Amino acid sequence: MYLTRLHFASPTEAGAKEEHEEAECLLESYLQEIGSVLGAVEVLEYNIESTEKFVSFRLDSARNRLLKVDVLATTTAAIFALGSFAVGVFGMNLQHPLFVDEAYSNGNSFYLALAMVLLLMVLLFVMLFLFFSPRFHRQR
Repeated sequence: MYLTRLHFASPTEAGAKEEHEEAECLLESYLQEIGSVLGAVEVLEYNIESTEKFVSFRLDSARNRLLKVDVLATTTAAIFALGSFAVGVFGMNLQHPLFVDEAYSNGNSFYLALAMVLLLMVLLFVMLFLFFSPRFHRQR
């Protein structure tokens, strides 16, 4: 090889230092290899970034769907809390005219109150579901 010959060559050899074309070709070859490796690394870096963005978008979409389900579950819990409040008020053993007066003492007052609370709960749930339903399906 050129560098080895150059190292061991005597200073009197005139043509030894001028035979550099072989070393230049070798260095150019290495430079081209390094350039192609850098190009491949840039392509891989771009692919990694685009894959990260894709995964981020997918995770954002999944998080949004979970938030929608959370909103629906929270509103359902609030509706059941309203029903629990009504049951708690009637379960306090308070003297309420609905259950004490002779005019309402036919025995159906409890069932009427129960039906009204259940109807209110179902009506609220249906209204909220219809309100949020187009918003859930529109963004998919």
